Amino acid sequence: MVRTRIEEKLPGVFTYFKLLVVMIVYCCSLRDAVNLVNANVIVRLFVGERVGKSTLFDFIGRFARARKDLLREIAKELVELHPDILSWCLSASP
Repeated sequence: MVRTRIEEKLPGVFTYFKLLVVMIVYCCSLRDAVNLVNANVIVRLFVGERVGKSTLFDFIGRFARARKDLLREIAKELVELHPDILSWCLSASP
């Protein structure tokens, strides 16, 4: 449910999250991760497609603009599905 909504607003989002995983696993920079995706067959199979550094920066800009709206929609839907969750969250906070 949430994944389809995110992919609808931000196409290719999970490709870039997979690239972030590559950066963490290989302890490398963005430039090295992009080179790994374009050179290493196993890493390319994991990520799913070739990526460029500029497309990643474009995605980060789009994600920053869309995340607030996505979080607002998800929270609104959660409150509609479970009306008592808001009072529970407020009572559970310190």
